[in-house]
Amino acid sequence: MKGKPKPPQVTGKELKDTIKNLKKGKSTGPDNIPNEAFIYASEETTDIYRSIINKQITEVEVPEKWQEGELIRFYKGKGEKEDAPMKEELP
Repeated sequence: MKGKPKPPQVTGKELKDTIKNLKKGKSTGPDNIPNEAFIYASEETTDIYRSIINKQITEVEVPEKWQEGELIRFYKGKGEKEDAPMKEELP
């Protein structure tokens, strides 16, 4: 019996298409890497990003920092403001 099937790799086109959809001027996540680092990256740097992503997929080890997050809800004027929690930690 063969081992686990190899997960699909991210292609250069997929990564470029994803980067094209990133918005400038947004807050960073826990990694503190702004979208502009990807948007203005050279072709060589983008290839390095893709290599790192594919290595991560292959090794199936998700860094703990990638699993962290915080959900902040903003009151938009609907319903009772006091009824909605404004901030909660994600598991």
